[in-house]
Amino acid sequence: MNKSNAKILHILLACLAIVIIVFSVLLFNYANSPIDNKKSTVLVNIPVGTTLSEVVKMLSQADLVKRPILFYGLILIKGATCSIRAGGYEFNTSITPSELIDKLSLGDMRYYRVTILGLAFRWE
Repeated sequence: MNKSNAKILHILLACLAIVIIVFSVLLFNYANSPIDNKKSTVLVNIPVGTTLSEVVKMLSQADLVKRPILFYGLILIKGATCSIRAGGYEFNTSITPSELIDKLSLGDMRYYRVTILGLAFRWE
């Protein structure tokens, strides 16, 4: 390898390192910042058989995911690509994207309390 090829290789490696560092800083900041400061509640229903890209699209439409590329990166880093569970979820918009992924992968769904009244039968 001659000097010019080695120099080009060093420049490419330096550029790659800079890109990785910048992406890591952006991802860390994104993962630990609240979705928004409105503190509103959003309900999202994820049907059984929904793909990861469809889930991200649904969350984007619900204004829970502002930057899908960073959200995908966070899902990959957390290892949650195959662990998103179907169900009805209630999210507060003050949570972070990292907490959002944790809720989806743990199946922290909204549960409804149902009361079934006993029926009295009288035989005559």
